[in-house]
Amino acid sequence: MTFSLQQLADAPAILLTLSSEYDLQRDFPKSYAAVKPMLDNASGPLTYILDLTDATIDLEMLIQGANKTSREAGSTFHHPNIREVLLVSNNAALHYAAQGLQSAAFGNVKAKAFSTLDEALDYVHSQS
Repeated sequence: MTFSLQQLADAPAILLTLSSEYDLQRDFPKSYAAVKPMLDNASGPLTYILDLTDATIDLEMLIQGANKTSREAGSTFHHPNIREVLLVSNNAALHYAAQGLQSAAFGNVKAKAFSTLDEALDYVHSQS
């Protein structure tokens, strides 16, 4: 499997982890199909943690991913049950992407970037 998805037991959050084999064109529809019912059935807003630590991200994937998750109809990052989006990666471009997602062009997504999953989880627990 090129991704894993789990709802955290100790915080109102879901964690989508992408593997190094994740391919946006091939796998995004599958990962979106897994995430959407979790969001639809949530009893309240969730923090969406996207762990990209192992994913291979190039500029094209970064742009396409931002468009698919925040600009297209029914985009994941604008789901009514998304409280905040946390991107996890040590890739500086993804940290800039998190800032870019906060712009009007991407619908002012409430997004933050963290270098490690532990940092993101600490943040989530501090917000609960």
